[in-house]
Amino acid sequence: MLDYVPGEKGEEAKCICRAHPCWDDAGATHSCSKNVETPFLVYSYDLDGKLSCGCNNEPYIVPVYIAKELCPGHHCGDNPEHPILDYNAEEKKCLCRAHPCHDDNGVKHMCPDGKFPLLQYGEDEKDGEVVKKCLCKAKLDPVLGAKVAHYLIVRAAQLVDGLCVVQGHSAFLAKFVCFLHVRRSDHTSLPTYYNWRIWKTSFDSRRRSSRGSAGCAANLRSALSAGNIFLADMMDDVASSYQAFLIDSGALYVDERVSTDENGDEGAAPVVDYTRHMMAASVAPGSSVEVARICGLACSGCGGPAVQTPLGRCNHAFAALGPALTPWRLSGGIAQEDTVRALRAVSSSSSSSSVNNNNNNNNNHNNFNNFSGGSGGGVLLRLAGGELRGLALPSASNAAGREEQRDKLLDCLASALVPVFQKADLAKLELVVSFSDGPVLPRPTRETSWRGAQGRREDVPPPVFSFCAAGGDAWEIPLPPSLCPEFRPPCRLPAASGDTALGRTGQDEGLEEVAACYIFQLLSGFAELMRYAPHGPKEEALTSDDLPASVGASVVGAWKIPPLGRKRAKSEAFVARCAMLIAEAAL
Repeated sequence: MLDYVPGEKGEEAKCICRAHPCWDDAGATHSCSKNVETPFLVYSYDLDGKLSCGCNNEPYIVPVYIAKELCPGHHCGDNPEHPILDYNAEEKKCLCRAHPCHDDNGVKHMCPDGKFPLLQYGEDEKDGEVVKKCLCKAKLDPVLGAKVAHYLIVRAAQLVDGLCVVQGHSAFLAKFVCFLHVRRSDHTSLPTYYNWRIWKTSFDSRRRSSRGSAGCAANLRSALSAGNIFLADMMDDVASSYQAFLIDSGALYVDERVSTDENGDEGAAPVVDYTRHMMAASVAPGSSVEVARICGLACSGCGGPAVQTPLGRCNHAFAALGPALTPWRLSGGIAQEDTVRALRAVSSSSSSSSVNNNNNNNNNHNNFNNFSGGSGGGVLLRLAGGELRGLALPSASNAAGREEQRDKLLDCLASALVPVFQKADLAKLELVVSFSDGPVLPRPTRETSWRGAQGRREDVPPPVFSFCAAGGDAWEIPLPPSLCPEFRPPCRLPAASGDTALGRTGQDEGLEEVAACYIFQLLSGFAELMRYAPHGPKEEALTSDDLPASVGASVVGAWKIPPLGRKRAKSEAFVARCAMLIAEAAL
């Protein structure tokens, strides 16, 4: 945002670029991205200088200096013909005016493109005359803007490493080392803050001895205002155009289409995976994922699906999100019959696991109908009607002690899921969770990518969530193994799988936040793949319409999902924070 800073104590007045004030409202980040009717974030200040943030159906930007210093208590949001708050310096009064681009010599400029909906006014001087300039800009978005900043800095980090290390530009390096020690309150813009975060990560991991001096923070403000830090100076200017380029060009995405199958026939339809920076390292030789990897080398010391990031670290926390839902993305989603197959799979009383006797061959075409699951059992979790319910099939091995242990584990799991469901604002969802101590859907090969070459439903693995799927040797969708370890047996994973995605987060700070963000991202993607809506507890459900009930599933637990109400701002802050964690883990 363009803003104005009056000169104080002999300083010269100047124009600056700043972050939207609602991106840091006493630590909370407001967003309107999920509001279809009112997707644009707006704000005003009351007479006491208190910030109020809201969502509007039309985008308009007011300089903070006008809204807070000159015209507190004024707003023009309810005046569609004159939506711009302005100040008349001669008459010393505030007024609502029409957008100057709505009457540019009789021309009314509009921005119908949803990617660039923000109509922005500016002025240029040409031959001594003022020329109006009306442009369409991208919507101010803290989450997407941060991701753009991340990718810009990753590229700049590689460039600066070459300049500083190879050519010995020590003075240039010193500026960025100095950058590490500045608190967030010292930054002049949100992109500058993310700039600092990335450089801190880079230098902390590579040059622990190269740390700045105590007087760094005091000198940085003047350096930034003078434009000496080129990245900080350019970030706001290029963010809108660069993020549009990344989206339109597909630069952030990987196309995982399969052109031909093993028999030379035409493969699956093109599918775009929007998780390039979270893709697994163990991919088929020569695949598009392998070619697209930035690091180009195997990640030394990263087991399982952890992937080496552009800065050379391992993304343990979120790498599994990339391939976790691939079979159902490529097979057209999840039908209720798939959920029933999953429930039957985890409810089997057999202690051995087989997939149509295909474990001993290298055939990728499995028949998942003839499945005999592990001995740990499992439940179906149904989110509908503001309530989370646990359903289970009767089993001959369900002794009283085992049911009691199952109920304790179910209560623990629900206590972790309910807050995520509330913050994510999910309405309907159905998932099957395995309580087994090992994989119940083992892969017949080590290949990470999945293809349903024959196009049959029985070729698609049942969508089963598991605590013990982190090793990457099973089709189960991995849950954080840090969840509820006291109520379930330890996982029987191969020795090489101990250092896998989410596996090491148990010793890290912020484990609960990381696990909650992983679950949120995973279940949000899973909900988008569902091709049916589960029945709520107060909805009339005929047996023929409710397949889990038709096969004998009964309710074994229920938990209310509190409505968001006034906590919606915290929900938006949670979503934004998760996006930051996932983006930072990919660096």
